[in-house]
Amino acid sequence: MKTVKCLVWVSFILAQFVVVFPAASSPAIACGDTITSDTTLAADLVCPPDADYAVIIGAPDITLDLGGHTISGHTPNVGVFSVGQGGITIRNGVIEGFNVGVFVIQADQATMENLTVRNLDISDPDHMLFGIQIDGSQNVVVRDSYFEFISAAHKEAVEIYNSYVEVRDIEVQGGGAGVNFSFAGACDPAANPSNGKVLDSRFSNVYIAGIEVACSSYAWIEGNVFTASPAVGIGIQSDAWVSGDVTGLTVKNNFIYDTLLGIEFRGVIDSDILDNEIFDNQIWGIAIRQSLGCLVPETGLDCFDSTANTVTDNETWGNGIDLYHYENSLGNTWESNTCENKDGVEIPECTPPAAALAINYTSGRPGSFFTIEGFHFPADSTAAITLNGHALGSVPTDETGSLKFLLDTQQADAGLYTVTASVNPSASLGFFLDASRRIHPQEGQGTIFNVPGGISSRLYLPLVSR
Repeated sequence: MKTVKCLVWVSFILAQFVVVFPAASSPAIACGDTITSDTTLAADLVCPPDADYAVIIGAPDITLDLGGHTISGHTPNVGVFSVGQGGITIRNGVIEGFNVGVFVIQADQATMENLTVRNLDISDPDHMLFGIQIDGSQNVVVRDSYFEFISAAHKEAVEIYNSYVEVRDIEVQGGGAGVNFSFAGACDPAANPSNGKVLDSRFSNVYIAGIEVACSSYAWIEGNVFTASPAVGIGIQSDAWVSGDVTGLTVKNNFIYDTLLGIEFRGVIDSDILDNEIFDNQIWGIAIRQSLGCLVPETGLDCFDSTANTVTDNETWGNGIDLYHYENSLGNTWESNTCENKDGVEIPECTPPAAALAINYTSGRPGSFFTIEGFHFPADSTAAITLNGHALGSVPTDETGSLKFLLDTQQADAGLYTVTASVNPSASLGFFLDASRRIHPQEGQGTIFNVPGGISSRLYLPLVSR
């Protein structure tokens, strides 16, 4: 099973760590060195196949700054490794080619930021790769980073075991999972949960699921964008192996489109799906189902249903089935959702979807392009486009009531923005610009509006409003 392999891998790494712990670092960093003070790379670090680790962090409260350089290596090795060190920061560069890009164990406070972590060498679906792997740690932050893998199973950008991790403003391209709240050995969500938040991030062409939740008493997933080839990939999947493995999960204000399936709860209890926009997915928009032990009895896992969940204020349309629950997954609350079709006795009759906007990124650096699409406006009409109340111009709606335009922020200031498309009705959404975010090049074609300077807002704005 997946978790057994992970546990073996952790044991293997720890065993090597005990046996071959390298000597302390010198001013010129070499592959395998241990650093015990703040360190900035002065050049790329290219490690040979026999280097088990590129850099080991051997003291608390220090920063490894890659200085914009690249650490490269090979499987089955590790890029940056830390065990038992708190207050560490790893930042500002590229880590590529390793089995695990960054491996942090038993840390209290750790930050990984402004990293690019990739492995485009391994496509074998049985070979497990991790961009950042976090085990037995608390107060961990992963932010403003980019992960890239071949689109195949068991390639995971951020893997969380028995830890609390906040993931913010990352982008994942390919792989098998973007962020995984998982476990090694047996899940114990009361004593050793995998908890945290995933906020304002983008997941594209992920083979299994953009975000997976398998062992958590509290996880919060908000403001993310998920898209993929319709033949593969789930936006958000929560899969409990034993009843009670996943509770208290909140999935809110996410955009999920062009995937195989939007949101799937399997054996999840007492959790919420709120205010998401889920459209044009091949099978289900939102699905509440049995546990894996019911679906695949030969696994030997428990068979139980999802219950006590709330599904409220979601916009779904254009999916194979917009809203679905398995016939025995009862005791869930479905309220104020819009849909075009549904399957499930507890789900009220569909209310037609309202006018809505979707954006490809919820944040970016000034100079980025944003692509915005609109749905369910009056057909063959004209929509007035405003940004923070400033008129930008107008775009036509087509025969289906859809529209599309781009925002060019080269002249824009950092801050918060609300874009509104008005015909009658109108729809709005928010995004923000910040110098610490990634810059996004133009994606797609359409009318381009230049965002002028001097109109940004510093007030809090919701990611989606109607």
